[in-house]
Amino acid sequence: MTSPQGPYGQQQFQQYPQYPPPGWQMPTQRQGEPPLPPKKRKKWPFVLGGIFALVILLGAIANLGGGTSSSTNTAAPVRTTAPYAAVVPAVPTPTQAPDAPPQTFNGTGDQVVTLSSPRDVAVVSFDCRACKGNVVVKADSDLLVNEIGAYTGPTIYGQTGASTRDPLTRLQINAKGSWTLTVGGLSSARIVDAVPVDGKGDDVLLIRSAKDTATFTHSGKSNFTVIVTSDDRGTDLVVNEIGKYSGTVILPAANGDSLLVAITADGAWTMA
Repeated sequence: MTSPQGPYGQQQFQQYPQYPPPGWQMPTQRQGEPPLPPKKRKKWPFVLGGIFALVILLGAIANLGGGTSSSTNTAAPVRTTAPYAAVVPAVPTPTQAPDAPPQTFNGTGDQVVTLSSPRDVAVVSFDCRACKGNVVVKADSDLLVNEIGAYTGPTIYGQTGASTRDPLTRLQINAKGSWTLTVGGLSSARIVDAVPVDGKGDDVLLIRSAKDTATFTHSGKSNFTVIVTSDDRGTDLVVNEIGKYSGTVILPAANGDSLLVAITADGAWTMA
């Protein structure tokens, strides 16, 4: 059979149907499992993956920019008729705007601060080292800080409760003293490659490669809670104790998964 000819004798090739067809989606439910109720998916897992991808991308760009070459690059001729010509992969273009930079507010006493743009997930850091009496930082949908006396630490908005549905737009501060409030995205969390990791007081961690279990210790006298979120297995309160603690728990993750970990503590703690 004679192949159809295009202009100037160029050979045209038959267009085959696209595979997979448009609109096809990979099934996500495992066999034997009951149907899952519809659930609104938070944007933070995509932001989490985006942060790690951005770190890797910036490193690759830095390596490319640092090299030099003594040879002269010559452009290869363009082949217009070969259907299987080699294609050089391009650097992927982000589909979403970069995370907005953190906002910082300074004040004294009780105030309400309004963000310039809403955030679905936010790391909220509050510093009031000279505060006396009750210290409260709360949003419309979540109580983030409720302490007595001086307080310094980060907390997370959008991980549990009503805050998973309502974007953060403003915060109310009740404090007797001068304070500094910083609101940023997940890039404001403490990023670690893997456990072990340790700290003191409240903290928010992004762990790049975690295990499916973890051993925690706490040397404080008050509440010690650990809330863990993974991309695929949701959120779980894995530790909820008062005072000293030592124990091993199951995490909602597979080995190698990235995790968001929010820790509430009044003393030194470890995660291994």
